[in-house]
Amino acid sequence: MFELHTTSDLLITLSQFIYNYRQSIGVHDLVVTPRIINQEKGGTVIFVWNDTIKPDLFVTVFGLYEPEAQKYSVIYTYKKHVKVVSCSVNIEKTLLAFSIAKAVDPLVDKKQKVVFQAYLAELQSAEKNVFSLNMERSTFLKVQFLYPEQTKSSHSKESDMLVFLHKESIGLYKIPTARIGERGIMMSGQPKTEQIVRKFVWCQWDAQYQRLHYIHNVRQANSDTISHSMCTLQFKNNGKAENMISIPINFPFPYIRTADKPHYGDIPFHTGIPDLSLNISVLTQSSGTFCLCYHKLMSDQKSEHGPQSPNDYQNVEYYISMVHHAKTLYGCVSSLPKHVVNQKRLVFSWVGSYLLVMLPGYFVHLLNVGPSFEPCHHILLHDYTFDSESFPHPRPISVKFNVKDEMTSRQTSSMSHFSTSLTSSISRDRHSFNSLCQKSIPVFSEYCSNIKTLLPCQGFVRESGSIAQHLYDYRSGCMLKLVLNTDLILDSFQNTYWQTRLAILHYMILHNKDFFIVKKQ
Repeated sequence: MFELHTTSDLLITLSQFIYNYRQSIGVHDLVVTPRIINQEKGGTVIFVWNDTIKPDLFVTVFGLYEPEAQKYSVIYTYKKHVKVVSCSVNIEKTLLAFSIAKAVDPLVDKKQKVVFQAYLAELQSAEKNVFSLNMERSTFLKVQFLYPEQTKSSHSKESDMLVFLHKESIGLYKIPTARIGERGIMMSGQPKTEQIVRKFVWCQWDAQYQRLHYIHNVRQANSDTISHSMCTLQFKNNGKAENMISIPINFPFPYIRTADKPHYGDIPFHTGIPDLSLNISVLTQSSGTFCLCYHKLMSDQKSEHGPQSPNDYQNVEYYISMVHHAKTLYGCVSSLPKHVVNQKRLVFSWVGSYLLVMLPGYFVHLLNVGPSFEPCHHILLHDYTFDSESFPHPRPISVKFNVKDEMTSRQTSSMSHFSTSLTSSISRDRHSFNSLCQKSIPVFSEYCSNIKTLLPCQGFVRESGSIAQHLYDYRSGCMLKLVLNTDLILDSFQNTYWQTRLAILHYMILHNKDFFIVKKQ
């Protein structure tokens, strides 16, 4: 019923640009691979690569890809080999901020392996000055420029930038700039700083809507009880932040101490702190839909059977807090192979007004969470071949609605719920794992089952006046989009349980509005 379609081969196009650029400056040896770091508002991609211009000249090169103009450019060359973990360019493209992870000499400190540092570079000055922000942290350091609503035709006198110090604070830097004669556009003074968020355990930057989402621990008054709260700040053109949302988290969320040592990943397009212990995403739409999505990772679930074996199985659990409905949905897919659950992460994204929860190759859930309908008629599709090969009997798959609190829900029976086997008999189409960037990939193909990470990002084409959300396959470097295959709808409809049939009819009549397909069903 659903397929992943390739919209572009991002890694190959970037590699081709780098090859041509290196040829133009007379560098012919070595093969370099770009690292995608960030995506700004409007879809502009920032990428970097380490290079050797001369035998004794090691550099880190920063490039931009602007998809609307199909333009590639090199914006800055830093005369050192460094590992860039975060970077951002302001809207006028006069300043580049970046943070790096620097290895620590074990003779100096045996416990600390890396430190994070931040820098600010001038892009349009004659000197191309680079300044240190005089920060050195053992936890992740992220930088991000704000983008005003209006498109500026002239140079702004000030650029606003967020600096994220994981588990410590988030600060707003106001950086003054000016054109100084023939020297170009330069920093004209010291940045003014303001702390806007204190200690936080998770955050996400929404480039499209210029919003900052974050979660922090809340200690109850006169008590040792720790709860969690999610807040959203909306940034205006002048850099001022307005409190948009502040809600308690009403599902089981792990207590993360600020003293705990986090593990960070090298994740392209990551919009926050790449803490590998969490898989959380805030998804919003202009219709008012606001969802906090949380995947309960295997590390959060204590094993009751000791060391895992090849025959071990694990449940996959997730929570969708629908803020606009004031309800929380809990989903559980039972008894997936433990090694699969351990290596893969759920994908949260949009398919129209439906919220997508997907474990590629194993299940696809399309949740009807839009504001126009009560959350019902969800389309839950699972790989029938995997089920029949692994289990002699159908496995129960449960979904519960209106979860106010996990502990409270166990003590009350007022929560509406259903527990039904909703496994569709979609046949597994075997695709070659080595085939990269296929034009059409069934979601239950072998290719998808071998995908480890799909990363949501802004698409490179406009749909209905807005930037569509796409998925980036870290392994192949392709941009993908989940699309409806109408040729497979009849097969899916005829071989699913009545609950899924009703959900498909609801989707086709009220959302897709394809009455020709409905008539055939």
